[in-house]
Amino acid sequence: MVISSYKKCVDLLRKRQENYLLIQALHELGNLHYADRNLGEAEIQWNDCIDTIFQKLYVVNSFRQVFKENTSLADSFGSRQVLIGGIVLTKLAKLCYEGKDLQKYTECTLMASELFATPAKLTLPHPQTAIEFQSYSFREFMTGLNSGEVPLFFDKQILQPSELLHTLYVVAQSLIDMELFHQALPLCALMEYIAQHVTKSSVIVTKARIAKALALLELGYIDEAYQVYRRVLELRDLPKHGNRSSESASRADGANFAFDSDSGYYNNLSPEDEMNQAAVLSLEKVIEPATLEKLKQFCSPAVLEMLQYLRSMLLIRIGETENTENLDKQALRNNLLQHAEESLRVILKKLQIAEEVVQQKKIINFAKEKTVNNSEVEIENLEIKLKEYYEKAEVSEEDQKTLYSNTEEEMCTADVNSQNLSLMLRVRYALGRQYKKQG
Repeated sequence: MVISSYKKCVDLLRKRQENYLLIQALHELGNLHYADRNLGEAEIQWNDCIDTIFQKLYVVNSFRQVFKENTSLADSFGSRQVLIGGIVLTKLAKLCYEGKDLQKYTECTLMASELFATPAKLTLPHPQTAIEFQSYSFREFMTGLNSGEVPLFFDKQILQPSELLHTLYVVAQSLIDMELFHQALPLCALMEYIAQHVTKSSVIVTKARIAKALALLELGYIDEAYQVYRRVLELRDLPKHGNRSSESASRADGANFAFDSDSGYYNNLSPEDEMNQAAVLSLEKVIEPATLEKLKQFCSPAVLEMLQYLRSMLLIRIGETENTENLDKQALRNNLLQHAEESLRVILKKLQIAEEVVQQKKIINFAKEKTVNNSEVEIENLEIKLKEYYEKAEVSEEDQKTLYSNTEEEMCTADVNSQNLSLMLRVRYALGRQYKKQG
């Protein structure tokens, strides 16, 4: 009934050439088909939505030519339209083509990344190089402060912040996996801005900063990545709920905070240089328990392990430098790689525990929701097994209630199913990279 009503609405909007409303209708119709497990029909509607945005048939196959003809996509097609297009393309890539059609998956991901990056070109000045995205913020992006301007998320039925945040992270992480690090940076910056100023979610801000630091790190901007890592550890510039914004309050919280240059990492110097010893020693130390306790107040196990993974990658990136002629330098390099290996192995163990807990909770919830053959004994046995997982991992009761129950950043069931497993794969790849450098 609902789907047939949507189809009538789509036909009517197409006849009247109401393209803005037609884009929304096609997007929502695709969502309904996907919820109804009709993936083939969802793919058709989502592709139709993209074609409607750009007024070109099968635009995914020729998007480079379209982008070449329209240098400012947000001005040509509308800022909301390009962001909706990015969301829909991410759904096509992740839900329809991943593991089935690598060519279409890659094309949809690359096209979505370009659409998500267009807001950075709306106002001047905007970043011209990758390194500028370390501290860049989309402050003037459709806030509604200027006369005649409508806030970007004025109607959250048209553009949902949570949906945009989720797709931004999916595409950014895919670009990092494809080693297109420079293209991931604008997406991480936009994700951080929305989480900071729209949804005010500390855990999503942290997640965005970790992804940004990983991209900067692989581009060779070690100091910039290290500063983002320290910003996360010291809980600087996180969103606050219920507080009136003021320059004094923002400064006290760490907004626009900058660390001393003496405590940074000098990219132009080698790791064994005296100027870099403070940063190297800081990374060699494990994250302090007091800091982890503060992060546990709003982070999930997956995000905490992402932070540990970032620390490990910083050690690997610094320790990769070849110093075969000097034995002292070689020893420092091997020491860094050894610390990275130890950290990565601990991450794998904790991710395995987190995944077992997630799967066991899903089984328990399914058993509780059953209306036929609902056995209290079965549920009790499942809960006992879950407690055994916690005891085996030495998880405190406080962490069971807070840390392992925090699902704020899991905005989609796909996150629950794939987040821990995909991070495990990245950790194993990092171990292989570390082994290769050790010879």
